[in-house]
Parts: sequence; C-alpha cells; structure tokens
Amino acid sequence: MSLWVVVAHMLSWCGWVGLKFPWPLDRLWPEFIYSQPAVEAFIILSGFAISSLLTKRPSYRAFILGRVFRLYPVYLVCLAVTIMATFVTPGVLARLSWRESGYVHLLEEISRYERENLSAHVIAHLTLLHGTLPQSILPGSTTAILPPAWSLSLEWQYYLVAPLVAGLVRRGWGWLGLGIVSWVGVRIAADWQSLTPAFLPVHLPLFLLGIGSHWAYSAACRGGKADLDFSVPSAVIVVVAFVTSWHTYTLVIWALACGSVAASGRDPYSRLLRVVSRTLVSRPVQWLGSISYPLFLVHWPAITFGLWSALALRPNLTSRDAAAVLLGVVLPLTLIVAAVLHRFIELPGIEAGRRVPTKTQ
Repeated sequence: MSLWVVVAHMLSWCGWVGLKFPWPLDRLWPEFIYSQPAVEAFIILSGFAISSLLTKRPSYRAFILGRVFRLYPVYLVCLAVTIMATFVTPGVLARLSWRESGYVHLLEEISRYERENLSAHVIAHLTLLHGTLPQSILPGSTTAILPPAWSLSLEWQYYLVAPLVAGLVRRGWGWLGLGIVSWVGVRIAADWQSLTPAFLPVHLPLFLLGIGSHWAYSAACRGGKADLDFSVPSAVIVVVAFVTSWHTYTLVIWALACGSVAASGRDPYSRLLRVVSRTLVSRPVQWLGSISYPLFLVHWPAITFGLWSALALRPNLTSRDAAAVLLGVVLPLTLIVAAVLHRFIELPGIEAGRRVPTKTQ
C-alpha cells in the first residue's frame, strides 16, 4: 500500500493525474493515481491490528507510550527533512514545464499555506493533531509540510481513543453511539475540509470495519485453524462492495487480504486467494511491509529534492523525463533510505518503547 502511494505521488508530481484512458482503465486510473483505496485499506488494517494489540489489555499509559515510540522517531526525522524541502518547493514548482496541470496548482496552494503559517504548521504537526484543525483555524493544516502525514494524524487521533472505542464496541449501545459520532462527523466534515479531511469521525466507519473483522477472525479461530476457510466471507464482501458502491476498491482489497488468510476450496476464487496469500508472504513483499512506515513518510521530501536536483541538471525537464527520474532513480534511493530509517530509527524506537516503565515506581 505504501509503495502504491509513493508511485502515485511521483506520477502526480509529473502531471499525470489527468491522463485519459479507454475503458476500463478510465475507471481504474483515478483510483490508482489518487491512491485513496491504499490509505483506506491501511485504516481498516489499523482497526484490526490495534484491536489485536488491545486484547492483551495493556494499561492506557503503556499503550500510548508504545504508540509514541512507534510513530515519533521516524516521523520527527522525516518532518525535519520535509521542513527543509519546503524552502525549495516554490522554486521547483515554478520551473516545471507542466506547471499548468491541476495537481501542480494544488501543490502551489499547499506551498502557499506553508509559507504563510510555517511556524503554526510545524507546531500543529509536532502534536500530530493537525488533522483536527478546521480550515477556518489553520488553512491547509492536513496537507502542509508533509502531506502524507494527514493519515498519521488520523491514526494518532484513533490511538488516543482506541481503548475507549474497544470498550464501546462490546456493547450494543456503544455501536449506536459510535454510529452517531460517525454520522455527525460526516455531516460537519465541511468545516474540516482542508484539502484532505483527516478528522477521525469522518473515517471512523473504516476503523470499525477493521475492528469487526478482528472480532470475526478471533471467533473463527477459537474453533481451531485446521478447518478455516474465509473464501465465502471474502466473496460476500466483494459483492457488497460493488452492490453498495461504498469504498468499493478499498473493500475489494480488504476482502482479498482477509480471504487469503485461509482459503481451502478448489473453486477459481479460492485459488485466486491462495495466489494472493503466496504473494503477501513472499520475502520481497514482507520486506516492503517492514519498511512501509518510513517509506510512506520519506518519499515526499525525496520527490521534492529529486526534482530539484533533476531541474538543476536539466532545466528543460519534460513530464516524461521527470517520471523516468523519479521512478528510475529517486524511487530506488527512497527504498534504501526507508530501509536505513527502519533499521536505525524505527526499530530502536520500538525497542525503547518496550523498555520504558509503564508504572510509577
């Protein structure tokens, strides 16, 4: 999912958002280039993973400290690098030969927000609560400086209330209350429409889907894994996704991932799920998963500095040339940097979080 976002952002920076394709690619291209299904699938996965973590019943302090050490070390490094990138961004955008494209205009708007309130944006980003700030209070709060971090702010909001949500979903009235919060959040989301909405109630249904999936998985596993087969529930989710048109591609991705955990049938769909399973557990994909968090954050300044360097060497850079540079040079380097951040920043941070005392001595 992170690699999807990275490639999509690189092509978007090159002005490829508005490309026209014949059917059926004309429907798939917008989903790919805006990469919303990738981020939404991660939101569902987060609901699943945090539900699993909370089954160990850690104290709230232990839970939050674990999340802080999980997120902040890599985030602070990438935030610092991206702050430096904001000073070269206007010059990069002004020199792009495809600067009349809609996405470049969006980047220019983000850059303007950064320049007008840089200190305020930095402070908001340091709290990881910049996604809660309405457009009327801090324009561009969710996308300024480090745009991918809008989803990180959303995650942090969820972490702060995850134990409460875990308690509520055990009660019927709790589901009702969470449903009301989601409904109200969607209704008032216009006040938080800072280019990308990162207000938790708006996305709460996706977290709840992940929580519900964990419940279903845990219930199925209680009878032993030998006879598990998730192909039918997976197929049902796919059908529901297309019938309701609610986050269709996100639900299909989630259905394939969940179904791949256990599919023992001989039908074509079960065979497809087993192919998905073999792919997900392969060594290259597992490696990408291990570096996904630093990759998700560091790719944004990598794009900025990559284009800045390319324009310095070739001022008349074309959109196609830029795509070749970003995908052929910047992307491999970004993967290496992400691996370094994972090895020397992320893993030590996680380990430090495990060693921090969670009770007052």
